[in-house]
Amino acid sequence: EWCSDRFGPYSERLAVNPAGASSGEFRIYRGGAWNSNTNQIRNAFRGPNNPDWKAPNVGFRIAKNR
Repeated sequence: EWCSDRFGPYSERLAVNPAGASSGEFRIYRGGAWNSNTNQIRNAFRGPNNPDWKAPNVGFRIAKNR
């Protein structure tokens, strides 16, 4: 799934739901799909790509806060 965070290193401070970099060329996508490598199927996987990159196995997830 696409995330709104920019790709960059996390802060060294311990954080719950850390934010990505405040600027940068690439956006983050997380998790994997049916055709991903085994190292990419975890939801903790984060990869960089151009914001206009498209693939049939990358999308978004709708989530609702309680």
